[in-house]
Amino acid sequence: MKATGYVRKLDHLGRFVIPGSVRRSLEFTDHQPLLIAVDGDRIILEKETPRCAVCGERATEDFAGKHLCVECLAGIGRL
Repeated sequence: MKATGYVRKLDHLGRFVIPGSVRRSLEFTDHQPLLIAVDGDRIILEKETPRCAVCGERATEDFAGKHLCVECLAGIGRL
């Protein structure tokens, strides 16, 4: 993990601002959907990416209009 040196306080609604330089370096767009995860006492923010319709892992392929991961797509090929 790379420390940025930025410290932000939460407002009364629990919001904080991600600095513009961080958003630009991560190529966040306006209204970027973010996935929020908790790992112990850490909050992890990730760009929301399509999830596999079968197993829920990150999807990398489209099949018949559905997002699938490589493993599930290979499983369909074996049917």
